[in-house]
Amino acid sequence: MLAPLTNQQSHENGQLSNEELKWLTMRAEGGFGLVMTCASHVQEVGKGFSGQLGIFSDNLNEGHIKLTTKIKEQGSLAVIQLHHAGMRTPPELINEQPVCPSDNEETNARGLTLKEVKQLRDDFIAAAIRLKKCGYNGVEVHGAHGYILTQFLSLETNKRTDNYGGHFKQVSTSI
Repeated sequence: MLAPLTNQQSHENGQLSNEELKWLTMRAEGGFGLVMTCASHVQEVGKGFSGQLGIFSDNLNEGHIKLTTKIKEQGSLAVIQLHHAGMRTPPELINEQPVCPSDNEETNARGLTLKEVKQLRDDFIAAAIRLKKCGYNGVEVHGAHGYILTQFLSLETNKRTDNYGGHFKQVSTSI
């Protein structure tokens, strides 16, 4: 299996580049039974690094369809990793202040409104539906390394008092 790697080969607008297509296809040609993309952001404001592949818009589908087709032609499974960098988003990549569960002075990130939290949830779901339409065989939701999902699970970065905050044992299960 080819684990997801931050390879920074795609276009700044999230479009798959020919270089990334070639690199991932070569992995499938080389005998990997499963090829996973790099972390692919589900919102434009969740971009974590330059050259990151996106999955936040149907406008990006053509590249994903081309990628899954090429990988599968080699007998490999095509898997994508869903991602949102949250407060770890470099502001210069998105030309605005990064977001996280609560205001964070250390990273100069602003807390998401309740409406934005629900939109984030919906955007992860929309990305999952989109990736299925693009032909991916599977998905990994990136919840490590201090990105947005980890930020919601951390009492240090999540100071919310609504259904999306508090200690995990106290968080409401209603979505």
